[in-house]
Amino acid sequence: MSQVKCISFFSQFQNESQFDPENDTHRKMDVTLKFKFNDPRYRDEFILLLFERNKELGEGIWNIQAPDAVMAYTKAMLLENMALTDWIAKHIIRDPESRIERTELWEFYENTGDGQLKKQEFYKQIKLSGFKEVKSSTMFFKGMRKNEEVW
Repeated sequence: MSQVKCISFFSQFQNESQFDPENDTHRKMDVTLKFKFNDPRYRDEFILLLFERNKELGEGIWNIQAPDAVMAYTKAMLLENMALTDWIAKHIIRDPESRIERTELWEFYENTGDGQLKKQEFYKQIKLSGFKEVKSSTMFFKGMRKNEEVW
């Protein structure tokens, strides 16, 4: 089932020969507009305006959702460019049955000399890397264990 919503558009875009400056509904047609969108400056700025307008109207107005392929690519790029990716590869072994206390993990990160991240950003990047934070009497990250060769 599809739905159609008709929206009245009161302006009329007219070419040079049909444009009447006395008519309040007439607007001059920009015949070069299509070609301007080949220029990334115009295209990118227009897309930015659309996103800003969507934000002004509130969530769900256009229901913009990124395709799964875009989400996967974005996540891969984030992981590739995160400051913590190399540190995790060197110091952590992925093991679904293991866990490390949150404070112990942070203290080790600080003591390795790699500590370029603040605490909250460190935890955020740990989560982005696919480790689940579990809350109990002590907070810990599940799915990781120490690389004993390095610790």
